Amino acid sequence: MTDQNWTLPAALVDTAYPFHLVLDEDLAVVAAGSSIIQLHAASLFGRRLVDLFTIDTPKVVATFEAFAKQSRALFLLRSTTIDGLVLRGQMLFDGAARRLVFVGSPWVTETAAFASLGLTLDDFAVSDAVVDYVLLLQNQLTSLNEARAMAERLRETANQLSHQAYHDTLTGLVNRPKLLAQLQAALDRYDGGSDLAVLMMDLDGFKGVNDSFGHSAGDAVLEIIGQRLEAVGRREDIVARFGGDEFALVIGASRRRNLEGAATAQQVAERVLAAINEPVSLPSSWGISVPLSVSIGIAHATGHETAEELLRNADLAMYAAKGQGKSRHATFTPAMHAASVTRMDLAQQMRFALERGQFTLLYQPVLRLQTNRFAGAEALLRWNHPTHGVLAPGEFLDIAEDTGLIVSIGAWVIDEACRELRRWQRAYNGPEQIGVAVNLSGRQFGPALVDTVRDAMERHPIDPSSLTLEITEGLITGDASSANETVRALKNLGVWLSIDDFGTGHSSLGRLRQYDFDELKIDRQFVSDLDSGDPTLVLSQIAMAHGLGLNVVAEGVETVAELDYLRRAGCNQAQGYLISHPLPPEAVRMMLAGSAQWHADAASSAIAS
Repeated sequence: MTDQNWTLPAALVDTAYPFHLVLDEDLAVVAAGSSIIQLHAASLFGRRLVDLFTIDTPKVVATFEAFAKQSRALFLLRSTTIDGLVLRGQMLFDGAARRLVFVGSPWVTETAAFASLGLTLDDFAVSDAVVDYVLLLQNQLTSLNEARAMAERLRETANQLSHQAYHDTLTGLVNRPKLLAQLQAALDRYDGGSDLAVLMMDLDGFKGVNDSFGHSAGDAVLEIIGQRLEAVGRREDIVARFGGDEFALVIGASRRRNLEGAATAQQVAERVLAAINEPVSLPSSWGISVPLSVSIGIAHATGHETAEELLRNADLAMYAAKGQGKSRHATFTPAMHAASVTRMDLAQQMRFALERGQFTLLYQPVLRLQTNRFAGAEALLRWNHPTHGVLAPGEFLDIAEDTGLIVSIGAWVIDEACRELRRWQRAYNGPEQIGVAVNLSGRQFGPALVDTVRDAMERHPIDPSSLTLEITEGLITGDASSANETVRALKNLGVWLSIDDFGTGHSSLGRLRQYDFDELKIDRQFVSDLDSGDPTLVLSQIAMAHGLGLNVVAEGVETVAELDYLRRAGCNQAQGYLISHPLPPEAVRMMLAGSAQWHADAASSAIAS
């Protein structure tokens, strides 16, 4: 813009109205948009409108006052100097500056004529939309000043929306898109002269806050954590929240060099650990503090990776820290990426493993301690991988959980276990019932599971009470109403429900009583206490379970002393290497044939093997 008296910001006007003209009281051009300037070159400013254009519409005397009264009229201006150029627009009156503002766009009917002007479709589309918008404003507003006020409100709203688009609404920290942009800018100028690093952080134990105190308390905790992270970082560091309980911190991204008080990423990570380990007092619960910790992954820039790649590396390191025991930090190494690639490769191969018949079940027999006869067996999944050999669940089940494949695999396990149980029951002639136990995963535990179980029992007719579904206590520590509904629906089918790994998580006796379980399994870590002469936890779990009318199964029994103690303590059933290792189906069929009696000399053989 050439006229400093024009009150709208020059850059804004030129961008929004590339075909505008600003006229003084003599109708001389004092300012113009970039597209008009391009067409007229140096022969535009100072010339009168009537020397440049003829006014086709409306028919009006070409005076300043006449134009000022036509605020709602649509003008067609035909160029007298450029063939084929006709502008369509409106003449706005700026009373404060005593100026006329023509806001227009090229009005053409033939593409060839339009192209001959040297203009682009973008010029036409943008400016034409502006004219239509101004026309809408003029139909509703009485002055350009009101239009300016609206523009200012729109600008403020745009600023608010921009802030919301790049910041977390809860903590006010920048979000993932904003951090990525800032990190990429830092990487683009990175020359290796300083330590540019990303710390990815995931809170340990945060889910328990939401489950125990509600989501409002969880939000309050996240706000406090965000404040602590900002206090740990320096002003030039970038602190972000990625959603949930995941945060990120970028150090060394500043343009400034030799920052005072610079620290290594590992030192910053230590400060973060100390800050998060401080218990958080809940604002809405007087006197209640919740303990938290954090797992941190560190990735250092080398100058050869993108922002996405650096975040991915930090994320891999964070999961490594969790795997090492949580409440610690780990630094990314190329081996972590290699392991991640292997994991993704396994996930891809797992998609075809089921249809190719690569999964199989082994069965670990369960012994009735009072009669020394087998009660059945627990189904254990194995993957006969074509190149890696036989994989145990620990090597692939978490991948199946993450990808959701566990649902279809779990349905196959239930169906196959029911099929095998039917074979056992045909061969067994003992006085008690023979059953099979199947472990459930978190992804399976829901309404669809009920249909899966019902369908399997219909295909392979069995007594529903001979099918035991083992539920880890972690599955019932979240949404209690949803979990209880699924438990109730399974019980209505008549199946036997067992609570597995009780006492190793966050369950309480009150929560156990809330659900209609039939059985409690004592975890191996408690059974092993018997060898050290500390039976307290085992005895208390047996007494508690019997008090609730539950059957008790001890798992991981490996010594004769453990077995004898459990029998004297009134434990109902047991399984473990002492009794039998997991066996293929045909071996279990032989073991459960006839009366399915277990002999003590089998224990000696098992120990020797």
